[in-house]
Amino acid sequence: MSTNQEARQLQLAEQLAEAAHTLAHSIRDVPRPTDTGKVLAELAAAQRSLAATYSQLVAWHTDNVDADSVPEGAHDHLVVAQLHAHGADGALRAAHDVNNRASSEDASGGRSD
Repeated sequence: MSTNQEARQLQLAEQLAEAAHTLAHSIRDVPRPTDTGKVLAELAAAQRSLAATYSQLVAWHTDNVDADSVPEGAHDHLVVAQLHAHGADGALRAAHDVNNRASSEDASGGRSD
């Protein structure tokens, strides 16, 4: 289980960015196609966590930032990011489900018993 890492938020965000960059370069080829289902599941889980992060940023921003002290629209863009992250999570889960069904059919010789 994750622990609260409030003192390391910037460091964690930097590590996440680096891991995403590395994954983007490494996924150009998938040596074991059977891994794609697990990769999609992990990406969906990561996207859910990002959506939660954006939700928390929206709430923090609402409670702690004076609307007059930030450029107009900054809060709105956070809300859009939150909504898109939720949508990406759903799309990744759907891709995972379809991938699993296709893999199951391939393994059973096309039968969906």
